[in-house]
Amino acid sequence: MPKLKEYVKEHGYWVGGDYDKDTEASWEATFKKVADDYKMDPETLPNNYMQYYYFPQYEVANADPKHTRTDEIREHRQKIVFSECERIVKAGTAKDNIWDISGLHSEYIVDIIHAIAYNTHEKFLANCANNGAISNMDPDSIVEVPALLGADGIQPMATGEAGRFQRGLMMEQQTCEKLVVDAYVEHSYQKMLQAFALNKTVPDASVAKKILDDMLPVNAPYWPELK
Repeated sequence: MPKLKEYVKEHGYWVGGDYDKDTEASWEATFKKVADDYKMDPETLPNNYMQYYYFPQYEVANADPKHTRTDEIREHRQKIVFSECERIVKAGTAKDNIWDISGLHSEYIVDIIHAIAYNTHEKFLANCANNGAISNMDPDSIVEVPALLGADGIQPMATGEAGRFQRGLMMEQQTCEKLVVDAYVEHSYQKMLQAFALNKTVPDASVAKKILDDMLPVNAPYWPELK
């Protein structure tokens, strides 16, 4: 672990070379930015999504609104997936396809299904109601913690208290999300605005209002009318 942390401190999660030869530009930037994320909390190895919470203005300044992540996916991953699917259809077989079935997420879900089906009570990370797993978070918070999985469901494991800094980040996000739910149920523009303003990726309330007002007409088919 000390060696990993020393590497991450300097390079983030960027490996380079043959390992990263097919990595898209935005992911290269994301992996390298982890070095800055790490400096905010050097006791842990950070999730790479923390860049959006620690450095939202940097992310906006370095984003290209005319070439988004969606464009990257269309140009790279989508093209690879669709072309391989077309090849398989023409060949009439999936034999010798380009995909490695031992990927992290595919293995993970199979292992979870096995644990539930055979009641093994193996330990996995799971999103579940807190109920004291993190002792200084609300019981109804949804948290990702180690849990035992079996035929009788998910049994979260106690992990003690979250650190003050980490708890502050989590409580801010949790409160934002609960306000979104309240706003949806109550058709409340005010609570939705409060939720947007509270979100750490939004720099101030005026920006929150602009984002919300821009999103309202676009999401009219999916959102209730907010008053």
